[in-house]
Formats: sequence, structure tokens, C-alpha cells
Amino acid sequence: MSKRIIKYAENACEYKTMEIISSQLGSLSRYPKEHYTAIFENYVSSIEGLSLKDQKKLQSEISERLPLCQSAGTSVAKSLISNYSNLTFHIVPFNKEGLKEGVGQKSDINIDIYDNDRLVDTREISLKIYIGKNKKGSMNMQVASGTFFSTLCGLGFDVVGRGSFVDSHGNTFASKKSQMPIILEMFEQTYGPTIRPHLNEILTLTNRAHTLRDEPTKPNNIDSIRKGIGTDAISPFVNLLTQMNVNGTLKSKLLERLGLVNSEKKEVVAACFVSGKTTQVFNSIGNKIFHQNITLLNDPESTLSFVASGQGVGFSFKCPNGNDVLTTKMPLTININGAWANEDRWDKLDKCFYKKGQRRVTKSKQLDTSTNFYLDIGQIF
Repeated sequence: MSKRIIKYAENACEYKTMEIISSQLGSLSRYPKEHYTAIFENYVSSIEGLSLKDQKKLQSEISERLPLCQSAGTSVAKSLISNYSNLTFHIVPFNKEGLKEGVGQKSDINIDIYDNDRLVDTREISLKIYIGKNKKGSMNMQVASGTFFSTLCGLGFDVVGRGSFVDSHGNTFASKKSQMPIILEMFEQTYGPTIRPHLNEILTLTNRAHTLRDEPTKPNNIDSIRKGIGTDAISPFVNLLTQMNVNGTLKSKLLERLGLVNSEKKEVVAACFVSGKTTQVFNSIGNKIFHQNITLLNDPESTLSFVASGQGVGFSFKCPNGNDVLTTKMPLTININGAWANEDRWDKLDKCFYKKGQRRVTKSKQLDTSTNFYLDIGQIF
């Protein structure tokens, strides 16, 4: 299944969920359901370049997610009504604006709350609609991704834009390979010279991954190559993160990357299937346990530690009494990014025909190391 089609479906379902929220709110919604129906339909019709086959796939992907949209939208509307009596609500599509603000921005929908015409509150909702099945009370979410170095830079420095960072002296730099000497210097200046060997190990693995960009055909052992590079990266990653966190500074940056900063406005709404067509929703609006756990995670006395976990790094947040508040993991691998044709096909980017397994000139340049953060959101509800 094309990742592009799935992304279109996920975006469309955000608009569909807004439509359902408005419908459930009725007269309390400052814009009628039809307004959001139009937004949804306009988005779907504006998607260009889809073949008839892809159009059918898109509709199928949207339909599969509709029960989750219905459950999430209904839950949000009920919680708004119960927590804000006699007020009205403006549902604001925010996903495109949020993308401009980098990996720490997690809002997909903003709910502006009005007392007559006076804005009294805003709820910034991170909406997760996952078709995968989970155990009751559990839901694994992918909340951030990047390359080895973009992830390390994002955790080690302040993010000022997508792929752009600034150190404590105001020097800006990017996580591109061409700026590697600058990146190494920035890390060494900020975290000390003993960090350099671990960075060099990550650089060696990155270079090893990049040699795949020139492979004319997809290697038969690509899965073992990906696993090998990911496994080899675990030790230098754990060593790097532990050294970078010597003063406890990484915790706040990681919480920001996970979208779990302590904010009065931020909310999480996540929906998934449990079994069959049964759905479950995790909704933080008015949920005291969720917000208490977010406060604990952000407590200055809470700690963060790192260990090897499977094919990646495990993260453990402990509250002041030593109990785990949250554990999460970050697998390490290679993102192929369609470097080789998955079937005999015409390539619109390169304007040529490729046989299955043949290197695609443009897409192969995007093959890179990969990190993903997976978070069981049920732990903090």
C-alpha cells in the first residue's frame, strides 16, 4: 500500500472527524456540519495525480477509518459539552499550520471556545486515528521520526525549523550530511570532547547506509542489512544520549518530541480498534489522570534513563518516588523510501520505466537512516 495514499486518507479523516464533532455539537458549533463536510470533500477532490486504482484505494482507506473518526468525534464533542457548559465551539483545521512548526508541534485540530463572542479558551488537539488493533487500554502510536543525526540534533539542541537547529550561543546549523563537520563541532562544544567517538560511530553507520543509494538493484539481503545497521547503532546511541543527559537536560527535549510537554492547552485524542469493529478512544479533555501524569513527567525531580531495547533504544521516565511513569522505545533502522521499484512501473519523477527491483534515480537519493518513537499512550491515561 502506497504510503502516500495512506497519508491522504489520514488527512481526510482529520477533516471527517471535525465534521462529526460539529454534528455532535449541533447548535453549539459556531459553524454547521455542512461547513466541515465541504472542507472534507474539497480536500479529497483536490488530491491530484491519482489513477482510478489509487482513487479506489483512497476511498477504501478512508472507509476503513470511519468508525474510528465517529468514535473520536463523538468523544470529543461529549467532553467539550461536559467541561464547558453554555459555551460554543469553533473547530479549526490546524494540521497544515502545525507542520510548519516542526516535530514538536502536535496539533491537528484546535478548538476555540467562546462565551458569546469572547474567546475564553483553546484546546490544541493531537488526533491519532490508527486502524491497527491494540489490547484494551493500550495503543501504540508513532509520534516522531527522523534520521540518526536529525534525531540526535533535535534532542541535543533547540529546533528552529524542519532540519534546522541552534546551539546555546545562537549558532544555527542543519542536520544535512554536508554540514557534518559543523555538527560534530557543535556537539563537542556543547557536550565535551568525549562525545566525538560515539558520533563518529553513528557517522560511519550513516555512510554505510548511504552506499545503498548506488546499488543498481535491490539487495536480496536488504532486511538483514537494515537490521545490522540498526543493531550496530544501539550502543553508540545509548552512550551518546546518556552523556548528553548528564545534567538531565534531555528529558524536556524528549517530552517535546513526544508531544507530552506540560501545557494547559494541549490535548491528545487517540482512537484504534480493539477487536473486530470495536473501537476505543483515549481522550485527555477533562481527564485528570492524564494531566496528572503529564505533570509528573515534566516534574524537575523526575528522571530519564536509556537502555538497549530490541533493535533500538528504550527510554524510561521515573517520577520522584522511583516509579515508572512512562516507558517508550525508538527502533533504529534504514528507511528505503522507495529507492528501488516495487513493481514494473512508470516513474513520474524520473520520466522513465523501471523494472521491479531496479534503482530509482531520484527516490534512491532519499534512502537514509531512520528512527521512530513509539509510545503506548494508554500508559498515561
